[in-house]
Amino acid sequence: MRVSQMFRPDPVLYQHALGEAPDWVGAVAESVGATRLIEQGFRARIDDERIADSEAGVALVASDRVLHWLDDAAIDRALDAAFRVASFGVFRIATRYSAGPLVGGRNEFASVHDAEWWRQRIAAVFGHAETIENTPREYCVIVTAPVDAALAAKVADLQRCAKRRATWARRRQRLAGRLWRLVRGTVSERRLLRELAGKHVALVGNAVSLAERDYGPAIDAADVVVRCNRGILVAEYSHGSRTDWVVTGLPISRATAESRGIQRMVWVSRRAKMMRNIPAWMFASGRLHMFSKARDVHLARELGKIASTGMKAIDLLAASNCARLDIYGFDFGASHSASQPTRPMSPDHDFDAERRRALSLIEADARLHWHP
Repeated sequence: MRVSQMFRPDPVLYQHALGEAPDWVGAVAESVGATRLIEQGFRARIDDERIADSEAGVALVASDRVLHWLDDAAIDRALDAAFRVASFGVFRIATRYSAGPLVGGRNEFASVHDAEWWRQRIAAVFGHAETIENTPREYCVIVTAPVDAALAAKVADLQRCAKRRATWARRRQRLAGRLWRLVRGTVSERRLLRELAGKHVALVGNAVSLAERDYGPAIDAADVVVRCNRGILVAEYSHGSRTDWVVTGLPISRATAESRGIQRMVWVSRRAKMMRNIPAWMFASGRLHMFSKARDVHLARELGKIASTGMKAIDLLAASNCARLDIYGFDFGASHSASQPTRPMSPDHDFDAERRRALSLIEADARLHWHP
């Protein structure tokens, strides 16, 4: 996986009150017997936060969502700096790309790796590192001390509490979403596809292999650029920088949509569990289209399994009167998805069947062009 340039200066270390630490950091501090907390971050350090090397006690460095912003050399410097001032460290690190806009032509997360890669990198400096289980899948949490039963149980309990809070937040969103759907409604398929009439459309999938291509300029040259799910942008030279539409079965935040300039959203998951997770703001925006249940059922029958978001996007866009549809970032399961690059592909889809159907559509329609 490519590693992008460093966008941030090296993080700094500063004293932090142990009693003010987040619960998960406090649990680790209690487990290792820490008496001092040192935080690693990007904000400016003030004088009374200066670290006194001679101060007695067991120090714990807490690095919360820092390391993934750094390139290889900066990661080494950050870990070495932490090791010099603390006996133990706890690190929360993103394991997938940022869904935000590009920074300097590349994804703002400079280093994207799985939990085992990070564990080995940290262990090489601290001598020991273990991954704490039961953490959100978009992050890994690694501690440079043995994870005993008490710490594992405490973290699991904290995660259960976080899930309960998230569940209640989703329930509030569902209620608001239902109300907005009644008030605002959604964009019809006819109106949606009419907007593409005579247009040159670029559909960009999330295959990790796209990062090895240089399709970016061609993608951005289209009249309408459509992306799938989290619509990850790895680099401008490979993925382009524009996002006009997004076809998704995953919730999108308003901040992400606004920062990316998204004009249309197509929600494709018809499963009840996923339908309940549509954010209320998407209904309120007046920019949302709900993928037809008839299309969803028809595709599932043809493929023998639930169609992927990408396959649904191809099916929908091919039904428009667009002048040309260029398809990028689709390798039908040959590589991982940039939305979850450290996780295996979903077994819910039959990518061989999807490849056959997509190629059949492309061969039958001169407007469709696949760029593997």
